[in-house]
Amino acid sequence: MKLMYKFFVVAFITASMGAPVIAQNANQVKSETIKASYLIALGKKATDGEVNYWMGQNLPGNDMLKTLVENHRQYMQGNPEVEKDMIRRSFKNAYGRDPNNNEVLQNMRENKTYSEWINNHVAWLRKTPSDYEHAIRNAYQIVLGRQPQSGELNYWKSKTANAFYIVASCVENCKRSGGAGYCASNVMATNSSYASTLAVLPQVAAQGNSLLGTAAGNVIAPGGGNVVAAGGGNVVAAGGLN
Repeated sequence: MKLMYKFFVVAFITASMGAPVIAQNANQVKSETIKASYLIALGKKATDGEVNYWMGQNLPGNDMLKTLVENHRQYMQGNPEVEKDMIRRSFKNAYGRDPNNNEVLQNMRENKTYSEWINNHVAWLRKTPSDYEHAIRNAYQIVLGRQPQSGELNYWKSKTANAFYIVASCVENCKRSGGAGYCASNVMATNSSYASTLAVLPQVAAQGNSLLGTAAGNVIAPGGGNVVAAGGGNVVAAGGLN
């Protein structure tokens, strides 16, 4: 089972209410929900084969995303290598580093999804300032090839802790905007090297927000904090490091 994307920008789409359009819209909602489920449960993009498989299954309309995420959770229980990859991915995107083998094995004792692990890691960052500072420093070093200036470091430390991938995406957006000399902004790139984007209909975004919790800014993301996405629109995000 391969798995999902990382962020989805919500697009508001209007259409006529003819039967072909309604059917097309239902298929689009289903396809986007399937892709979203891989992001939330595993933090990885779904393959075309996986999307096609689930498109052929009967799924509940109202709880489709929750149903799929729980299915992925059960799948990982029987596939330890898939679970190990997911846990490693959560560490990379939360802290900007690889976990050691003991950390992976210890975390496999719990039956968490990718998003649940990201939230768990960020809760740790919020109560452990030294580790959060290390994640910030990792982001600047990886994106800009330098350590953050005192003002940049204090900017992030003054905010509720964010996952590494959120900080890195914001720093990357600043760099792309020509501000690499001083990057202190909570606007994240929607086409980031550290997260991927997928446009979804409002119905899918609402399910994602319900599952992940209340959005801050216009970003719905595990470990997201109060950040906004460049270009506006609602965004569901997950880290892009595998």
